[in-house]
Amino acid sequence: MAKVSKAAHRLWYQQNEDNTSKTTMIYPLVTSAAHLPLRAHSITGISSIFSPILPAAFADVLADDGYLIIAKPDVGHLVTMRDALFDDVREHDSDKFLQELAPYFTLLNTYNVSTELRLSADDLADLLTMTPYAYRAHTEKRQALLALVATEKFATKAKFVIYILQKTTNL
Repeated sequence: MAKVSKAAHRLWYQQNEDNTSKTTMIYPLVTSAAHLPLRAHSITGISSIFSPILPAAFADVLADDGYLIIAKPDVGHLVTMRDALFDDVREHDSDKFLQELAPYFTLLNTYNVSTELRLSADDLADLLTMTPYAYRAHTEKRQALLALVATEKFATKAKFVIYILQKTTNL
């Protein structure tokens, strides 16, 4: 979507609640977080979804009252899939980056989101391709998992943690 919008010179707009002509522009952007092509203090929000966290780079481009929204896998995310694919399963440590963010951001809220999934073989294959497990798991393990699901739906749980942070103004 970002590539198509950029090529069409299109932005996303949101009408303000007071119905004035002033609008908020949302620029779809896909880039390396290490080299953000943005001016310092030029944006009010960043969302990082299953991506590397770079506190200084994020703080540099965010305005003083800017927000950072981070989504990470939570403990137990896709655990039955991981158990089927790997002999040694390490649990997600969703909070490990919070200490690195502390000098730059204040944690405002944390939300835990989870949902039960019952997946057909096609759905499981699609999900698998969206994860690093598609290339980390041995071919035999992937094939065995997909063969198992050919006769019955696969049950697993998607679990996420969403962090809402605000830039610390004393920088």
